[in-house]
Amino acid sequence: MALLKRWAIAGLLSGSCVIVFAATAFAGYAYAPGVYIDTTNRYAEGPLVGTRISANSVEYIGYIQYGGSSASFYAVDSAGTYRGCAVPGPLSANFLAQMASFNSQSWLQFSWDANTGYCQGIVTQTGSHFTAP
Repeated sequence: MALLKRWAIAGLLSGSCVIVFAATAFAGYAYAPGVYIDTTNRYAEGPLVGTRISANSVEYIGYIQYGGSSASFYAVDSAGTYRGCAVPGPLSANFLAQMASFNSQSWLQFSWDANTGYCQGIVTQTGSHFTAP
């Protein structure tokens, strides 16, 4: 750093040196993988933004809520594997509260019952590390 200061001072005194610094700074940890589907253990997961900025145009993950009557979760990985599950209604107040916090900075995991197609578990997480890197 001292050498850089000396060069900058020498350049300013001689008028012959121009130093330009350009940098992009990103602070903090960013987690942006794509969609992962485990067909053996019957679950799918992934962050919304990581899926959105993936290098392919195939994968996606999300859910749709039909008012308070029911909901569906769905995912497609980079290989084109699709899995989804349904939450029959009426939807509980806890479910509605959980999904109300779901946004573009969320991570979603859902598991399904192989026989019924109903969701067995739903996990959501929202955090700064799920934003675009």
